[in-house]
Amino acid sequence: MTAVYAGSFDPFTNGHLYVLTQSLKIFERVYLVIARHPSKQRRFSPTLAQQSIQQIISDLNLSRRVSVAIHDELTIDFARSKKALFLIRGLRNNTDYDCEEKLAAYNLEHGAIETIYFRAGPHAATSSSHVIKLFQQGKDISSLVPPATLALMQNHPCP
Repeated sequence: MTAVYAGSFDPFTNGHLYVLTQSLKIFERVYLVIARHPSKQRRFSPTLAQQSIQQIISDLNLSRRVSVAIHDELTIDFARSKKALFLIRGLRNNTDYDCEEKLAAYNLEHGAIETIYFRAGPHAATSSSHVIKLFQQGKDISSLVPPATLALMQNHPCP
């Protein structure tokens, strides 16, 4: 079975990685999709994010089961093109759940694609924005992001 895990992943955190590895316990193949949202300004280009995430996937020997893509359109359109019947979403808290439920209802109604939620695990309290803020304050974030994400952040400081 195939699933799609879409998000901005700006940057990709250990919470994102936890959700991905949990989803691989259920799905044979996962497409991790860097989605571009027109109203969100990215800190890192989608191409840099893709390269960093591909390095993480490679370091973990998951390349045969995980593909990293960039997509500008609706996630359900990407999922349909890959014949995926499930979308994966990570949850940190009730606010995430409330927001995700609206998207899940839309995706089910308009794309016949079910959404499966995974808790962000031990990293649930850490958002990408929080990681950026800590990094900009000179804090050690090595326990919050995979090594390739840390390298991305060190080599391409955000504005």
